[in-house]
Amino acid sequence: MTVLDTLCIEMTLRCPLRCVHCSANAAPERTEILPARLLSRRLVELAGLQEIYLSGGEPFDHPELPLVVHAARRAAQRVVAYSSGTRHTEVGVAPLLPEQLAAATAEGLGRVDLSFYAANPSAHDEVTRVPGSFAATFATAQQARDQGLPVGIHFVPVPGHEAAVREVLALAQDLGAVRFHALALARLGRGRTCAPAASDGTARLVALLRDLPQRSALEVILSSELRRLLGWLDETPRDRLQTGFLDVDGYLYPSEAQRGVRSRRSLKDGLSFAQLFGDLRTLLLPVLT
Repeated sequence: MTVLDTLCIEMTLRCPLRCVHCSANAAPERTEILPARLLSRRLVELAGLQEIYLSGGEPFDHPELPLVVHAARRAAQRVVAYSSGTRHTEVGVAPLLPEQLAAATAEGLGRVDLSFYAANPSAHDEVTRVPGSFAATFATAQQARDQGLPVGIHFVPVPGHEAAVREVLALAQDLGAVRFHALALARLGRGRTCAPAASDGTARLVALLRDLPQRSALEVILSSELRRLLGWLDETPRDRLQTGFLDVDGYLYPSEAQRGVRSRRSLKDGLSFAQLFGDLRTLLLPVLT
């Protein structure tokens, strides 16, 4: 029934961080969540997906994340969490608890992808706007590695921090990461007001990416937008994937970049994924052909 290869699910908009470029406008005071019981019932309709990505906000802030991981693993070959690697406490941010990682892993979580914006703590914390966030994320990466949970590293070239890409790549190798993914800045949420990268910043980033060293045992992936900036127009297997993005309100889009239409119906209305696909036929057609 499904027409998708991969599905990204926005679990919650709550997050301990306040990143300057956050496409979801996530923050500690946000309370929106996608109900786990509803999502789990609907995920049984899906089968044969390559990957399901659980994002946010901070997916580990969702109170029933293991339940969703369990249901997602039945629908997809691999389940990945996009995480800040942090949790909110009364005295500031802290690493994820070992039992949080263990519970999700026990239900089938195959990898946790952590975001680093610099290899320097103060530079990273400048982007997240939360002191101590680098140390917390770094500690979470070490915990995941020690538990045998594979770690991926995400890097977004936030204006003024583009040159950190090589240092973060080296950090990924030091942490024993299996994957390094550089993504273009999304002009959504706070990303709309994040100052555009100056031409010299973009040029510097492109030069750094062109000479990006390949690290043994580390899969290096550049988003399609970054490859476009580099002039690398050859299609890759990832470009041929049929993707979907389910937001926290239960609306389905071909990708996060195409979110925003609110005239359709939501998963929260009791619909099946098949009905949501029908609602999105005109938007999904470019993805399916």
